[in-house]
Order: sequence, then structure tokens, then C-alpha cells
Amino acid sequence: MEVLENEGAEFVRIAANWFHGQGYVSTVGGMNTIAPPLYPLLIGILAPVAGSEEAAARLVLLLAGLFFVWVMYRIALLVFGPSVAMIAALLAAAHPLLIALSVSSYSEGLYITVAAAASLLVVECMDRPTLGRAVFAGLCVTAAYLTRPEALVLAFLLGVVLLAVYWNRGTPVKGLRLASVLALTTLLLGAPYVIHLTRLAGSFRWEGKSSFNNLLSERTRKDGMSVEEAGRGLDAEGRPVGAFMFRDQTEVLRRPSGTLGSTVRGTLKDPLHRTYRVALQVSRSSALGGMPIVLLALVGVLCSGWWRGHKSEVAAILTVPILTLVALLTLDWTWFRYLIPLLPALLLFAAAGLGWIARRSRPLAAALGVTVLAVSGRGVARTFEISQTRDVDMRIAGEWIRDRHAELNSSRVRPLIMGVRVSPVHYAKGELVYLPWADEATSLRYIHTVQPDYVMLRESEARSAPFAAKWLRGELDDSCAEPVELPPGAEPYHVWRWTCTR
Repeated sequence: MEVLENEGAEFVRIAANWFHGQGYVSTVGGMNTIAPPLYPLLIGILAPVAGSEEAAARLVLLLAGLFFVWVMYRIALLVFGPSVAMIAALLAAAHPLLIALSVSSYSEGLYITVAAAASLLVVECMDRPTLGRAVFAGLCVTAAYLTRPEALVLAFLLGVVLLAVYWNRGTPVKGLRLASVLALTTLLLGAPYVIHLTRLAGSFRWEGKSSFNNLLSERTRKDGMSVEEAGRGLDAEGRPVGAFMFRDQTEVLRRPSGTLGSTVRGTLKDPLHRTYRVALQVSRSSALGGMPIVLLALVGVLCSGWWRGHKSEVAAILTVPILTLVALLTLDWTWFRYLIPLLPALLLFAAAGLGWIARRSRPLAAALGVTVLAVSGRGVARTFEISQTRDVDMRIAGEWIRDRHAELNSSRVRPLIMGVRVSPVHYAKGELVYLPWADEATSLRYIHTVQPDYVMLRESEARSAPFAAKWLRGELDDSCAEPVELPPGAEPYHVWRWTCTR
């Protein structure tokens, strides 16, 4: 019995609310402006076929994962030749992280597929230029943008690649026409989302994450807070001010989103350290393949001569990782998921490296390929964001609260639950209010103000708040907190029924 990851639970709840006429509303009970709409849209469309929104969320990514294998094969065939294409397809089909993404509910699995498909179509436009391919490339860029907003920049980057290719060939008008069609398709199809965000914000917005990230950065960089405090903090009067504490994210969207200049200035304050940090994260990310896949990719770049006759095609392939790396350099913190868009390019060049080695020693190439897969397998098993799917206790605890709430005939249709994870709240069919990061006295005053139905903490969340470890030891001293006994299988959770609710 698998469990939806935190992000997947958000997408599933948004899709369910959206397609049942309750608006683009997330688990926190208010308008969501951070999550782009393509994944929830596909979930809602496929839910009647799959049987539920949860099954549809996994079906979308399974189909995306299968298509990704073909995209990797096709790109490698055009750039490196048939032998490397077969290696790339095998790596894409057997890579543990890609397998995990295909059965998870993280939107990155969808993003890397449509972004890679856009690069593939631009590569094909270099040999067989047609307006139809440019339109489909724009369609794929739009799909990537509506999955991860920074992908809108791909329309410009891929357009520049096409223009440069045909300029070099002495036919700049053809390149301009193809690039214009790609960009225009992206802008037209992405316009409704831009208009929606602009209407909510009251000023121009093309994505909904910058205001949120800027609020976190402001509190971490200027005020010296941890990410947890910046996200779930209270002010001196006990009022919620952290980025995660706004149930209606429109309130955050309306904040100044910052300018490109301020972002560049923040990045340039310590560019070497930021670059070193990102490089270290990639090389140490065993779920991607760790140092083995990085070294094989370097072999593919430095030793293999196959790609040198296709430098323009390689430029198209590199647009996504370049965009990803630039985005990573602007952030003060990163989660593992942010590195996943680097994997397609790593995989392609690693396949080229394995092809070069195989020409000299097939057993060595096979051993190195297996090493990459083994390293990734161990990394995936240890990566929190991927391993959440095995935390069945979240489902059991959530479903117990759902059933208990129904028995109590509360005036609230959905139980109001205070905690730090989305998944159990999703299974409780509840609404989440984040447990604050503050001292115990201030936090208890806030809880009394919110008056939730339940407060829940997992054993692994002892550091999720300054008082969490104390509460997990059974030392929550409040007359409104009534400890409840959970069913077998939910033991990692501690749940208190808040008896002072309205």
C-alpha cells in the first residue's frame, strides 16, 4: 500500500477540488498559486479512467516515464549514433531514480519528459525544418512551463539555438521563422496562466514561486533564520508570518516578487561558493548516479568525438541543464528534487562515455553502467523525498482521523489538522495548518487561536519545532490536548485531539 508524497498529495487535492468545482484549492484550504496547473489538469482528466485522483497521479507519471525512454533514445540516435542510443535507452529504462519517478507523484517526472521532448524537436528542426515541428516544440515548452515555471525561458534559449544554427548556414530568415513560431506558440498557450496569476496578484506575474521564495530568502538571508523558522515562524505577538503559514497563497503572491537585478546581485555576492555548492551536490547525489555518472559524462564530453559533429544539437540538449544550474545558483537552499532536471543530459553524455569505453572493453563498459545503476539504487532508497511512499503510517493515521472525525459529527466538513506534513492530512480528508516554529508558550497561544481538531507529530519530526521533542516524549501540558490511541501501523505518530475547538 503506497503513500502519496507530500507534493503529490498537494497536486491530487488541487485536482480533486478543481474538477469538483471548489477552485484551485490545496490541502491548506486556500487558493494555491505556487503549483502550476498542467499536472493537476492531467490528474483530473485521467481520474475517471484510473479510478481515483491518486491512481491518476501515478498513471500520468508512468506514461511520462515510458515516453522519456523513447525521447532519450531518439536524441542519442540523432547526436551520437545507434550504439549510444541503445545504451541511453537502457540507462533511461533501468535507472532507479527514473523508475521511482515513474511510480511516484512528483511533477519532475513529467517535467524532464516534456522538456527533453522540446529539445528533441529542436534537434529535429535542424535536419528537417518544418513549422509543424516548431509548433510542437513550443507546445512541449509550454507543457514544461506549466509544470515548472522557469521553463518559460526555454522558449528563448531554444529559439536562440535555432537562430544561431540557420544564421551559420546562411539562412537566417528560416531560423528566425522557426524560432518565432516556437516562441509564439509558447506565449499564446501560456498566456491564460499568466493572465490568471496577474489577476490574482494585481500586477504582472508570469509565475507564482518568486514571491514565496523571496519571502523565505528575506527571512533566512536578512534575519538569519533557519528555513524552518522562515517558513513556519510567528511574530512577537504570535501572528503567523512565515511563508508556509499563509493558507491563501494569493497573499504571498501580492508581495513584491523582486527584480532580475536583485536576483543577480544576490547571486553574485558569493558566486564561487554557490557554484562549488551546486557542483558538490550533484557529485554527491547518489540518487542521480553520484560521481560515477558525472565521470562517465565527462568521458563522453572529453573523449568521445561523436558529438563534435553535432555541436548545435548538443547546444539544444544543454539548454535545460544550463537553465537548471542558473536557477540553482540563485537559491540560498536546495532540495534534492531541484537536481533532477540535470539527469537527462548526464544520462546522454554518460551513454556516450560508455559507448567510447565499450569500443575498447565491453565488459568494463557493462561494469561501469551497472555501477551507476547500483549507486543510484542505494541513493534512491535513502532519499527522503522518494522514500516517503513507504511511510504507510501516514495513510493509516490520516484515515483514522478521517473516520473518527466522521463519527464525531463535527460542524466542520473537513477536520482541521495542525502538523508539518501534507500526506496524512490528505488521507484524513482534512485541511492543514502548519505547526509553528516558535517557543512552546507562543505556539500554544497560536494553537488556541486556530483551534484545530487535531495536532499530529511523527517520531521523525522531533526537530520540526523547538518543542516537538518534548511533546513526543508525552510532555504536552495543555488541558485542551487529549492524547488519542491510534490503530496498529500508525505507531510513529502521536496525535492529540484538541477538545477546545469551536
